[in-house]
Amino acid sequence: MQQWNKRLVLTIARDNGLLSQADIMRKSGLSAGAVVNITRQLRKDKFLQPAGKGPSIGGRCPDILRFNSSAKYVVSALCLYQETQIALVDLLGVITGKISFPTRPEKGVDDFLNNFKHHMERLLKSKSVPAGQVLALVVSFEGIVDAQSGVLVDCVRLGWKNIPFKDIFSRQLSLNTYVENDGRMLMLGEFVSGAGKSVRNLIYLILESGIGAAIIQDGRIFHGAHQLEGEIGHTVKDPAGPLCRCGKWGCLEALASGPAIIASAARAALPGLTEIINNKTEEEAFHHVVRMAEQGNATAKQILENAALLLGHTIADIINFLDTEMIILAGYMVAEDSEYFLEIIRKAANSYCLANPRRRVRIVRNLLGREAALVGGAVLACQDAFLSPEWKEVVIKN
Repeated sequence: MQQWNKRLVLTIARDNGLLSQADIMRKSGLSAGAVVNITRQLRKDKFLQPAGKGPSIGGRCPDILRFNSSAKYVVSALCLYQETQIALVDLLGVITGKISFPTRPEKGVDDFLNNFKHHMERLLKSKSVPAGQVLALVVSFEGIVDAQSGVLVDCVRLGWKNIPFKDIFSRQLSLNTYVENDGRMLMLGEFVSGAGKSVRNLIYLILESGIGAAIIQDGRIFHGAHQLEGEIGHTVKDPAGPLCRCGKWGCLEALASGPAIIASAARAALPGLTEIINNKTEEEAFHHVVRMAEQGNATAKQILENAALLLGHTIADIINFLDTEMIILAGYMVAEDSEYFLEIIRKAANSYCLANPRRRVRIVRNLLGREAALVGGAVLACQDAFLSPEWKEVVIKN
């Protein structure tokens, strides 16, 4: 009960910024003695700081306290195939510093860990934050992650399997550590601070080299019984279709992902594509296909329409099954310069979705980009320190 009361006062202070002990009593319902003891401890721990005197309402002017968002920080990291980003995030979810380094998975896990430690220490030093001021470390990986054990179960692109990263980071860095899937953290960041702020139910769908989903139901991150939820890219759409990297034939990912669309365009000898494939990134090759379609190239239009039809059909299935409020689409396939492709997907999804006057589902683009995962990691780490009313009572169920 004492811990709960402390979290309650801390949350009230964070949500209000400036307030007196009398304000805390009124908002919390706690006794004067309890509030005095808790605020004394929070001032000692630097979560609360004096901020002068407030106006008198018939007696002494009350002491005003200010929530100190830099009393602690969360180190939140996102590990992707090409790059790992590490951010320092304060207790209000504001990124105060960021550093990155090439992941280089082919060099092995030990090389990655050494680089991670080096760059994290550089970041903390550059911001004059001692390790003791770090509340927690959160590392998000692409691939299948068991959040309960903190194990990266499998990441095809990284080539890593069954790596107990939570235990490794905790032991090597002496920090309270969380390890999660990047899709879940991207979704959580959008849910708290981005496109999903207005809802309690949403699906976050990533459309890039792979296709995956993350789910929030009634304000809670949904984890499957085996931590394998959201693998929508590996639903079979055409058993006679191309071989997927998962080993099955005709998966959505093999038919409608960025690489699948580029491969279809290459087979059709789309003008100008070969040079881009040889000299530029996968993302730039995809956007070339989109530009050609926008300029009226019939082949490019047909390839994109075929993929969008499959994606729209899948989104409609998700809506019909889960009855969500919002679909957030993310990834380079729906970036701002891909409006043409996004609109085809929306049209296909709406045409396949079961019509009902009570249903209002918005299909929107993400707002925060990759930084959503860094913000989401900070939210995850703060769950034990705060109650979360303005975070829409997000309860992370591991």
